[in-house]
Order: sequence, then structure tokens, then C-alpha cells
Amino acid sequence: MVSYHLSNSATPLNIVIRYCHGEFLPKENPAEKENNKKKNVLDAISEGRKMEAYTEHRTKDMRVCWLCETVCYKKKTGKTIGKKWICIDCLRQLKETMETFKQWEEEIALESEMKKQLDDGLGC
Repeated sequence: MVSYHLSNSATPLNIVIRYCHGEFLPKENPAEKENNKKKNVLDAISEGRKMEAYTEHRTKDMRVCWLCETVCYKKKTGKTIGKKWICIDCLRQLKETMETFKQWEEEIALESEMKKQLDDGLGC
């Protein structure tokens, strides 16, 4: 059991203030503090090496979209078109564009026809 020495000025407010400043916490041994610091550093290095190994292992599964240059992987899937990769977002935009392609062609043909009629009407 840990006992704490309280001085004559042990009013409840003073005790709370001293507690908030960590006065009643057990003191750490400097050697133990140094060992904890070394352990934390070694753990961080170990985690970094694990992450590097995982990245090198998974890099072969990662692809870059040739339109927007984002990395396609698990969260953002991609497809191959020929030898190039395209992400799902660009593929959706391309699909929407292709679905409205007929409408574009009709608008261009109508514009061309109107221009031709105006040129014929003006005698140019």
C-alpha cells in the first residue's frame, strides 16, 4: 500500500490542486523511464519495417489510372483497357459520356444542317 504525506495545509482544495499536478502519482524510476523510451522507439522501428514489407508485397497489386492518375487498389478498383488501367470513377464518367454520345451527334448534325440552310438562304 502506498502512503502519501499530507502537510498542515491539507485543505480539500489544496489536495485537489496537488493531485491535478501529479503530486500523488507514483514516481517513475529514471532507468525504467529510459527503458520504456527505448522500447517505444524499437516498437516504432519494428512497425515501420512491417509496413514497408507489406507495401513492397502489395505494390504489385496497385495500378495507376491513366486518366486521373489515382492509385487503384482495394478501396478504389480499376479495370484494364488494353494495356492501361482506368479507375471506376473515370469508367463511370466515360460510360455516361458514351450514353449521351448519340444525343451529341444529333445536335451536331442539326447545327450543321441549320448552318447549311442559312448559307443556302443567304446565297453564300
